Amino acid sequence: MMNSAPVPLPDPNPTPVLVVEDIASVQHVYMAQLQKMGLVPHSAENTRQAMALFAQHPYPLVLLDLMLPDGDGMDLIAQMRAEAPHTQIIVITAERMAERAVTAMRAGVFDYLTKPVSEPRLQSAINRALAQIRGQRASGSPSPGAVGAFIGQSEQMAALYDRIRQTATSDASVLIVGESGTGKEICAEAIHRLSPRAGNPFVVFDCSAIRADRFESELFGHMRGALPGAISDHAGAAIRADGGTLFLDKLTELDTALQGKLLRFLQNQKVRPVGSPTERQVDLRILSASDIPQQDAVEQGKLRADLLYRLCVVALHIPPLRERREDIGPLAEHFLRKFAAQEQRGFTTIPEQTLHRLQTALWPGNVRELMNMIRSAVILNDGDALTLDMLPQISEPPPQNDTPLDALAAFDGESLAQIERRIIEYRLARNDQSVPQTARGLQVAPSTLYRKLETWRATEE
Repeated sequence: MMNSAPVPLPDPNPTPVLVVEDIASVQHVYMAQLQKMGLVPHSAENTRQAMALFAQHPYPLVLLDLMLPDGDGMDLIAQMRAEAPHTQIIVITAERMAERAVTAMRAGVFDYLTKPVSEPRLQSAINRALAQIRGQRASGSPSPGAVGAFIGQSEQMAALYDRIRQTATSDASVLIVGESGTGKEICAEAIHRLSPRAGNPFVVFDCSAIRADRFESELFGHMRGALPGAISDHAGAAIRADGGTLFLDKLTELDTALQGKLLRFLQNQKVRPVGSPTERQVDLRILSASDIPQQDAVEQGKLRADLLYRLCVVALHIPPLRERREDIGPLAEHFLRKFAAQEQRGFTTIPEQTLHRLQTALWPGNVRELMNMIRSAVILNDGDALTLDMLPQISEPPPQNDTPLDALAAFDGESLAQIERRIIEYRLARNDQSVPQTARGLQVAPSTLYRKLETWRATEE
């Protein structure tokens, strides 16, 4: 009797793979090949299904056809790369256009194969992608999608990732604190995606955008005819988030009187839509965010202490970009790839001189400011390299040999009113002329800035 070859032990942690292909017979061939390789394939036949699956679990490896019935696969690549930058994407398409292949590779795909693809060729591409994934994990890079769309391997971010993972398994309320533009909503969504509630809704409730007379309607909902113009029933944010996570963004911009109504809801999680005679019990996890440290917010009268105790079982702090400058390069390169793909530009590299300029800038607007600057440069230019002359104005720190008094010499001969105007105009420019965002940074009411701007315009006419 002949001895059979030893049977390899199965991988205890097989890699999940997403196959996005609308032709059923081709999809089955790919999935059979993946199963034979000891992988765990999941399938989608259009962009909608693909992103729904990817949102639940950002796959480390994706096989993708560019020609899909409800959209262009290039758009799907951009969305997946934005959600999970470490995901390896292998494009398999009937298109043989060289330009299309170059565009896909610039968008960050791992490989580009044209149909019909042989089994050895497909297996080789998959094995190389898996080796890349294993290399990332061995080098200390986080598992693909482990903390959502965050990018960065600095010590500060590594500590944040650990706290997100620890927090995600709990159902406790979390207050996320960070300056504007640091990624508080990204943090909240990462917690949700890693939690047992990941398959249920994640609903954002922007506290800064709610009028006092619409608060209960927007949060709890209303019945038809209960309000002027209410021609149908409306499910509020709390009902839409039932079973999932409700994220209260810009919490400190909610009027303190409305914070009392919010507190009563949080105590029992019962919802009564406006005009409804009955209450409804909901099951929610509450995450919230503030641009201001929690104790400062209470002392400034922007957050009720009793509401803080309810919402801040755990506090997470997102470091500003200036405190993690080693992450600026990877962030800039990610945004360059993303926007070059979206805008059909040829950018592939950031020269050392440009990168140094980015790494030494002030970035008062944090990651959002960096992202907007890269996007602006990509829209207005084209080429292989992102050069210094393509960048909009960058805020830079004073030379290292300047003392504080030397730096203040720039204001010599100016009145206090002139200095104030220079500072406000500078901050407005850094915040894309957003008065509310600038007011938050300066810790004044937006109405104060609007009045000053109106006064300055009047004196110039």
